[in-house]
Amino acid sequence: MGISSSSPSSQPPSALAATNSVQDSDLPPVAFKTKSGLRYYDVRKGEGVSPKWGQVAIIQYEGYVRASPFSKLVLFDDTYARKTPYLVKHGNGRVIRGLDEGLHTMKLGGLRRIVVPLELGYTKTGLGPLPPNAFRRKILVRELEKAETNDPVGEIVYDVELVSLYDDEADLGYYDDLTFDSQYLQDGMAKSLQELRDRGVKVPSAKTFMTKPEILGSRRQEIELNLPEESD
Repeated sequence: MGISSSSPSSQPPSALAATNSVQDSDLPPVAFKTKSGLRYYDVRKGEGVSPKWGQVAIIQYEGYVRASPFSKLVLFDDTYARKTPYLVKHGNGRVIRGLDEGLHTMKLGGLRRIVVPLELGYTKTGLGPLPPNAFRRKILVRELEKAETNDPVGEIVYDVELVSLYDDEADLGYYDDLTFDSQYLQDGMAKSLQELRDRGVKVPSAKTFMTKPEILGSRRQEIELNLPEESD
């Protein structure tokens, strides 16, 4: 089993919390923004490797909701305070998409503020991370409800430290860091759907499809297929 860890994890949790608590004054002047709308600020870049899909990552974080772009951050979870690091199987679709995406380019020992649009957040039940404390979960639900109804809408913020990584020996190898070209996926799916149409199956002439997590790890891609109109 391959294991990598960063030196800050040797400190006691209380020291970690003091060292890694992120203030707005700590942030770089400009965030990096991805195509999905995710933004992140590297407070400390780290010097280790980056997570690969399928690896288990151990992280520490403080989780907040900002009810609107002009509101204060409201804390809903803090792994430092409860002295329990969070383990995540990178790319298995069990955590919110924005956190998975933000983790992927971090380096061991790094500290990053990840600003997650609501559409990359808690979009369905069962997604983590969730605070184990019922009171904290109520705070999360309450603040998300505010964030969704405000105009402009709010956002979810994670201050994340990547503590360590290790390979999962039980992983079946369904994850890959290859970059899939959207045209390649489009052509392949269009061909499959055309074959269904040729067999008499009703297929809409134009439809948007979302690739499943098992195809691209957590990197779900929206594919627009424009098939010729069916002749009557």
